[in-house]
Amino acid sequence: MKKLLGILLVFGFVGYAHAISPVDEDDNVRLHYVNNSVTASTSIVAIDLSDTSSFNTRHTGYIVISEIRVKLDTVASATGTVKVGVMNFVNASTGSVSYFFECPIYNHGATADVIICGEKYAPSFLRAKVNAGTVGASAEFADGVLPFVVTNSATSGDTSWQTDITIPTVLGGTATPAVGDVILTLTNGSGVQYDSVVDIFYHSRR
Repeated sequence: MKKLLGILLVFGFVGYAHAISPVDEDDNVRLHYVNNSVTASTSIVAIDLSDTSSFNTRHTGYIVISEIRVKLDTVASATGTVKVGVMNFVNASTGSVSYFFECPIYNHGATADVIICGEKYAPSFLRAKVNAGTVGASAEFADGVLPFVVTNSATSGDTSWQTDITIPTVLGGTATPAVGDVILTLTNGSGVQYDSVVDIFYHSRR
């Protein structure tokens, strides 16, 4: 009986140790972006997958998001949407982004508003992975497919995304958009200014 109990204790300890072993989630980074003058629609690179130094990541495989928070200060007639997505295709003439988070701003007539949106994905996490395989017998997914996201909110054939141009980043500089980059889009449908604060908690995987 004592021998059996010892065996059970050993196996129980091993299972528990595995459950709490360190993983990439321990490297979670908080991105904090403020734009106090959104007067026109704009898209920026929120997380540059290849820039591990500036965005404090260890790997260049794909970004994993654990939480998104958005706070908007709007006037009565402001309209628009704050969207977060991943670039799943880009070449020298066009590109596309698939969005997985949206926070809309509606015209409230005579009432200004503070809008707070957010999603917490932990413990499952949202994998902003783009499969780079090709169509064929050896490929599980086609180019540009997001194996862990299903969405009907996307821009395709957009000439503002190209590999031979640069676009702004949340850090104030510019970057050439690439597959796997996390994109932040702030649309403005009325031309009326609104203020935005966006926080994204993330880490990277191979």
